[in-house]
Amino acid sequence: MIFYFLYTDISQSRLDFAKHIGADHAILADTRDGLEMSKRVKSAFGDHMPEVTIECSGAESATQLAIYVSENLVIRRSHNIEEIVFESDSIA
Repeated sequence: MIFYFLYTDISQSRLDFAKHIGADHAILADTRDGLEMSKRVKSAFGDHMPEVTIECSGAESATQLAIYVSENLVIRRSHNIEEIVFESDSIA
């Protein structure tokens, strides 16, 4: 199995750091349009969906992006300990 690390952020300096520590892709989240961002992510993955997405920011647009692109999704909220796990079988 091959693993790829894709990082999205609103900060270019954090994207640069993610690339520095080994991210395969780093995408600037310069829009709140989850569908637009999902197109960018799918393009980076060669039009495939990530098998697992971990969303940690709690931002609505980031959560939408994670739902749009994921086969399996883990949402972790940093301020109140909450975990939501979706599997593609339960979504479809």
